[in-house]
Amino acid sequence: MPTPTVNCCPTTAPVLDITINRDGQGCIPTTPRDLQGGGPVIRSFDYSAVSGQTLFRGDDIHGNAMNLIPETTVVLLNGVQLVPAVDYSTTVSTVELVEPVLTDGDILTARCFLHPEEPT
Repeated sequence: MPTPTVNCCPTTAPVLDITINRDGQGCIPTTPRDLQGGGPVIRSFDYSAVSGQTLFRGDDIHGNAMNLIPETTVVLLNGVQLVPAVDYSTTVSTVELVEPVLTDGDILTARCFLHPEEPT
């Protein structure tokens, strides 16, 4: 019985020349929107915790006064994202943790996202 020969994979890939009209419909510009002045803005506030602390407000470690948009806020503890309403709650000027799980030197980061039409 002869052994069947299967030729399923080409040894060379075809070369494609693609021309993109970046002004065309559906094309994504190569410059990120935020560098063009039309993209989202991220506010970030970093706080160094003391053991047992649950409430964060006022100036962060960089001297920036907390000014959040609660609906777009993400909170991280030592770089790990926390779950809203389970781990923390936010207002415009506070982040409050549900449990006092922090130790001295832990870093709490609150980030909120603004659209360009929102005031900074």
